[in-house]
Order: sequence, then structure tokens, then C-alpha cells
Amino acid sequence: MKSLGEICEKTKSGGTPKSTIKEYYEGNIPFLSISDMTIQGKYLFSTERNISELGLKSSASWIVPINCISFDFI
Repeated sequence: MKSLGEICEKTKSGGTPKSTIKEYYEGNIPFLSISDMTIQGKYLFSTERNISELGLKSSASWIVPINCISFDFI
């Protein structure tokens, strides 16, 4: 058994772009939410929503690099 700090190179949390600004959600960047993880379970194949570059830049959202793992502490 190892601690999370022993196996992680980087950890980061994100933030949701303001949902009242439609321009933030008219893009092609998949936006992973807790509900996506809850509904789909262990493996994710799609996201319910997408965001735009503007939405990405206007929030604490970030792009998870290829070959990385996303998880939630529920």
C-alpha cells in the first residue's frame, strides 16, 4: 500500500465555468463533472457537457493530459 503522494506527480482540482454564460459552453472541449463520474462509473467514454476555449480560460478548469487518471474523493 502506498500513499497518494507516493504515486502522484501532480494533483489539481478544477472549477466549473459560469453556467449562465452560454459562450462558455459552445465549444468542443469535453467537460468532466462529478455527475459524469457517478453515472458512468470506473471508465468514462463521454461527458454530458462541452466547454469552449473561453470557458476554459475563464474558470479554474484545466485539460487533463493523455495517460492520466481522474478521480473523485466521494
